[in-house]
Amino acid sequence: MESQKGRGELLMQITRKNHGLWKAILLLNIIFWGLPACTVNEDLGSINNLRASKGEYNDYIKVEWDIVSGATYYILEKKKETDPAYGVATQGTMNIFEDYEAENMVKYLFRLTAKNGQDSVGPSEPVIGCRGANCGN
Repeated sequence: MESQKGRGELLMQITRKNHGLWKAILLLNIIFWGLPACTVNEDLGSINNLRASKGEYNDYIKVEWDIVSGATYYILEKKKETDPAYGVATQGTMNIFEDYEAENMVKYLFRLTAKNGQDSVGPSEPVIGCRGANCGN
């Protein structure tokens, strides 16, 4: 058991220095040494440039944001401006969403959470979006 502990500590030292290889090394560790899996999370960056269209499209609202460093997926929430609570609009790996379910001339608030395993950043400050000509006025 002591030798496995020493190998695990060595593995952690290697992964700290070389983030790009940590997944492969961790997999090899599990396959060849039989050590239990451990979670190594990269630091998550911040949420930047979340934006939503305001009348540019007649049949949907386009929401997009800059890729968050270290994030493996995103949760985008929305609510009508007058609603009390948010609901999930979408979740996944893309940094763009087109909301075809939005009602015409209704303002929506969108906010974003970036995740990597149990680590998360957010939710962000909300942005307003709407569909239909003149909805941004």
